[in-house]
Amino acid sequence: AKMVGLKLDEQGYIVVDHQMRTSIPRIYAAGDITGGVQQIVTAVGEGTTAALAAFEDTTKPYWSE
Repeated sequence: AKMVGLKLDEQGYIVVDHQMRTSIPRIYAAGDITGGVQQIVTAVGEGTTAALAAFEDTTKPYWSE
């Protein structure tokens, strides 16, 4: 993640917004790599949020507004 240029927090976790978007458009992150609660159920929920954001972004890209 660091080599790609994603924004990381002080502990080295990938920084995401509420829809699991990273600092680079069209790259999403979810689960343990974003910090917070590290449980499978949390990762599944975050993965679902990221998938929905990716779908939404293909129809109306937020980065081109």
